[in-house]
Amino acid sequence: MTIVLESPGGARATVTEHGAHVLSWTPAAGDERLFLSARSRFGDGASIRGGIPVIFPQFAAFGPLPKHGFARTRPWTTLHVSPDSATFELSADAATRAIWPHEFAARVVVRVDDASVAVTLTVENRDPAAFSFAAALHFPAQWDPKLGIHVT
Repeated sequence: MTIVLESPGGARATVTEHGAHVLSWTPAAGDERLFLSARSRFGDGASIRGGIPVIFPQFAAFGPLPKHGFARTRPWTTLHVSPDSATFELSADAATRAIWPHEFAARVVVRVDDASVAVTLTVENRDPAAFSFAAALHFPAQWDPKLGIHVT
């Protein structure tokens, strides 16, 4: 399922449950700011090329898991949707435990306002023991540096 968020002033962000992946962001009275490849594949196990993917629990090929982990290729559950924000969750299940034996819940919140899109990733350890992971929100923007875009 794809969800379109819109700010009161008309900025828009499009997010898919596949990977809790932000596909598009257009500020109010502006142009598309995210690159999304025409060669992107959508569906079970596919990696979407471009947008803002969720990288978890491994970055790149630095470990035994699939490149950039499994979060970006899995379906996420939509927990909440309002006109300008949405919350998604991915929890450990049989498929994730088969390749990464840890109990976790990852949440992504996407919010759009007239001038920005905010994407927040939170990971909760539900294991009885500590575990290590890597996480990132990859931002392949198409932008004009004069716009003063900041990634924090």
